[in-house]
Amino acid sequence: MSAKLPIRCLPLAEWPGADREAWKEAVRSVDLLDTPGPLANLPKDKQRVLQTAYGRWLGFLGDALPAHNGLSGLDLVTKNALLAFIKVLKASLVPHTVAGYITDLDRVARTMQTDRDLAFVSHAATHLRRGARPAKDKRQRPKPTQEL
Repeated sequence: MSAKLPIRCLPLAEWPGADREAWKEAVRSVDLLDTPGPLANLPKDKQRVLQTAYGRWLGFLGDALPAHNGLSGLDLVTKNALLAFIKVLKASLVPHTVAGYITDLDRVARTMQTDRDLAFVSHAATHLRRGARPAKDKRQRPKPTQEL
């Protein structure tokens, strides 16, 4: 399978306004007297991974639903859209990577969308993680000491 995804990753600057604001609130760092955003304490590289997963979701929506008129990507999280996204990911990526993207999308959606039941995203992520098998058998890689 190819490591290149056919889905464009929308940079934060191109996200719909509501999504940009929700993301900024989620990663908001504060001083000692305020409450930080729910993702603020994550390492910056993990924040980038989550941002990329959501950016891919938005890129997919832009290709699949070009007339969505700047609606929040969270408003467009439906079972059918999620299944279509997973299908596109599976065409290009190994199962562990697909599971990772959906797990990250689930985390971002749960963080940014608190008034809607998106449990089906979590169920899909769990199902994909449980079903993912390694693409390569790494047990074959170690060599006995005598060979080294």
